[in-house]
Amino acid sequence: MKTEIAELRQFIERASKKYDEVMTKLKEQETLNKAITKENQFLKSTVNALDSHVKKLQILRNDMEQYSRQECVEIQGIPVSDHEDTNKIIVHVIWNAINEQVKTGSLSTFKV
Repeated sequence: MKTEIAELRQFIERASKKYDEVMTKLKEQETLNKAITKENQFLKSTVNALDSHVKKLQILRNDMEQYSRQECVEIQGIPVSDHEDTNKIIVHVIWNAINEQVKTGSLSTFKV
């Protein structure tokens, strides 16, 4: 009987040590989980802030692109000929379309 009691005590001591090890590991994992959760929240807020910033920059870029083209007009359908003065053709087209005088010095033209 004494042997059985001694064996039972040894078993309980080993089980207690294993339990303590498991509890220690569990606490470490809980601490790590809290740290990861906190970091994840920080990263999510950073991503949201950067996403918002990117959207604002896209809007700003779009506004700047539109502003840079606010005086641009594309005219299609004018036949191409050698040694032509594009500015004179454009002035003639505008005059015929809206009867408005345009100075060739205010034009910047190119062929596509």
